[in-house]
Amino acid sequence: MPPAPSKPRKRIRARAKEAVSYLGRLTTLVAALAVVAAIYISLRTFVVGRLVRDYAQAVINQLATADVERVGRVEVDADGNLVLHRIEITTTRNGVKRLFYRADRAVIALDGWPLRDSDLRVARIDLFRPEFFVRREQVDGWNLLWALHRRPAPAAPEGPPPPPAPPAPRLAPAAPRDPFPFNGVHLHEGIVHVALEGRSGREVSYLITGVEAQIARREGKLVFEPLYGDFYGGRLAGHAIIRSITPFAIDVRLAVTDADVSLLAERAAFSSRPVTGHLNGVLAVTADASTQHRPIGAGRLEISKGNLYDLPAFTGILGLLALNPVPDRIVNSAQVLFTAERDHVRIDEMNFLGSPISLFGEGTMGLTGEDLHVVLVPRLEKSWGSILPIIGAPLQILADIALGNLVPLVVTGTFWEPKVNAEPDKPLSEDIKKRAGGGEHPPK
Repeated sequence: MPPAPSKPRKRIRARAKEAVSYLGRLTTLVAALAVVAAIYISLRTFVVGRLVRDYAQAVINQLATADVERVGRVEVDADGNLVLHRIEITTTRNGVKRLFYRADRAVIALDGWPLRDSDLRVARIDLFRPEFFVRREQVDGWNLLWALHRRPAPAAPEGPPPPPAPPAPRLAPAAPRDPFPFNGVHLHEGIVHVALEGRSGREVSYLITGVEAQIARREGKLVFEPLYGDFYGGRLAGHAIIRSITPFAIDVRLAVTDADVSLLAERAAFSSRPVTGHLNGVLAVTADASTQHRPIGAGRLEISKGNLYDLPAFTGILGLLALNPVPDRIVNSAQVLFTAERDHVRIDEMNFLGSPISLFGEGTMGLTGEDLHVVLVPRLEKSWGSILPIIGAPLQILADIALGNLVPLVVTGTFWEPKVNAEPDKPLSEDIKKRAGGGEHPPK
């Protein structure tokens, strides 16, 4: 018969059983906490995200006909700010959905703590790397004109008539607060995409990068000031005022300094040959009752320290006049006054200045370089020593120009494939005559 276990062994076994029991309970607790954590993550990901998305859509509906396509992670930082990641907003027109806005991160500063203070106001919104997609389509025009309208309310379902309204309260209700952040909206490292669609479907696009701006509401208007950005190696500065969304009324003033012409020409694909220069310009855009609430722009561009004789229109004129391009004799500067109206640009004044030939003109062109119709008058230097090296063949037109007579050259087609024809009998405006500084048409 085996000896009975001693009392110390019994205590050890009892403690072991108790430890196993505690371990089982701890494992059950850990599993329960894991389930709770999983449920919390699911709620945070789907429920909270859905609530934020629905709220954002309700706000967007008051401003634009657009859809909140995506809101990524939502969190509250240590300062009590609401942080939204990976935001995307789209617009749909004629069944085509396009990206309208997106941002890496939006930080919404509140004047209180969520879940603690009942009366919260948005103090400030910071948008990091926001991207705005502005388009002008051939059929629908500028997307801003139809997107920045309050979404129509859905039709109310048919049912019994509403009950009579309650009597008016003795005290007038408090005026609703302006939901716009009282410390403004701030853009950081933004990008603005501007795309123009031509009559043939050709699309020309431009980029404004590094956008820094502050948006504030003043007297019911949205004011973008200051507004800075990078534009093809140069700088962009200005301000904008949105006076009204419906009807659309804006005032925009922009200035570009020291942009790189070669980068612009490469982006627009207007020339297969390199052109160079430094571009400076100003642009004013207005939309109000006088413009039927459609944006109309006017501006001035100047190109200096350039090499522009490889522009297609200029090489076509050299060919028509049987002039040989000489590398050290170039069109090195230009001045253009223009007005942008709906789907075309009216060129009120265009001067290409060089040696030994300069061009002065006016006309119209589509926003994407199509439907070109420009009248240019060439002027040659009076020094035959400057002219002789570029003459390829003796032509009557060239002789008339050399004598100081004004010979109109009409440029049609497209900016990248122009057609140039001499029309000596075409009447010229007094402005071109004054700028060209020559005589009348050559005698017949």
